[in-house]
Amino acid sequence: MHRKSFFLTLVAAMTVGFSAAGSPDTNDSPPIRTKNSSAIFIVRHGREIGNITSGLNQIGMPRMFHCKSANGCLVSFSAEVITSGLNVPAGICGFADSSPAFPECVAGNSEPTLVSRQTLTVGPGLHTLSTDLDVGSGYTSGSVTGWETDYTIYELTSSK
Repeated sequence: MHRKSFFLTLVAAMTVGFSAAGSPDTNDSPPIRTKNSSAIFIVRHGREIGNITSGLNQIGMPRMFHCKSANGCLVSFSAEVITSGLNVPAGICGFADSSPAFPECVAGNSEPTLVSRQTLTVGPGLHTLSTDLDVGSGYTSGSVTGWETDYTIYELTSSK
């Protein structure tokens, strides 16, 4: 097996393993199988996101991709946002076509560095991916000093 194929298979297995792990009272879903070892990676980064308000604040520009598999695609969302002086908790939220990724985000973290990892499956066709910073109510001060968003897209096989 080629090193790249092995690595991508390992990353896919880890993604499925981590997303399937949870507390005993969660609704565990069956394993997700990818169609092949090729994946689409979309990586963006920047220093600011503009004016921040309470609620959702877009991080970077939305990105589009075309899911070519008849069985759909698994999208893995990863993001990091570095904040300075936020006076309220915040969270990072991934979206595909305005549908929230799982687990759904909550503005509950007040650390200067926010990190998020989420997944969502989408059907075949054209999709828009975005990531937002969810700032809690009562926001009066603070800023974003750096961010990165990563989208990894895997084509799915049938659920045999």
